[in-house]
Amino acid sequence: MEHIVEKTTDTTKWFGNLIDSLKQDWKMFEMGIAPEEKARFFNAAINNDMDELSKLSLAQSSRHFITRILISYIEEMNERKCQPLNIAFDLNDSEVLVWAVINDDDDVMEDMLWLSEAKVNSMFYDSGFNISTTIIEKSDNINLPPHYKTVN
Repeated sequence: MEHIVEKTTDTTKWFGNLIDSLKQDWKMFEMGIAPEEKARFFNAAINNDMDELSKLSLAQSSRHFITRILISYIEEMNERKCQPLNIAFDLNDSEVLVWAVINDDDDVMEDMLWLSEAKVNSMFYDSGFNISTTIIEKSDNINLPPHYKTVN
């Protein structure tokens, strides 16, 4: 069964805005002043380059979900008043890696970190993106891996 979108003023306005935006992007592309990502999109579309279109779509999807996961995780930690001694992140194409340093035997902080991770992963399980936490106690005295970025 085909899904039919009811034509309303809102959908007509949205579609008109979409067409206007595409026309503006196309003009910039023709003039050679389009942002690189839009130029790559138009070139791939014109050349029917499905590999390139898929790469662009994947990159956009990764940025979208990784950003949402990171923000959701930080919000969840704030709600729980979860403040490890040190926290750092590494972002890649499909996940957020967390490196958290906590006081020795701080089971409450450890539980809050695990629960924050679990809640965020439950929110994004169907997207193909996730968050993974490594928890280190202060006395472990393990250096932060160089690919992580510390948050102050």
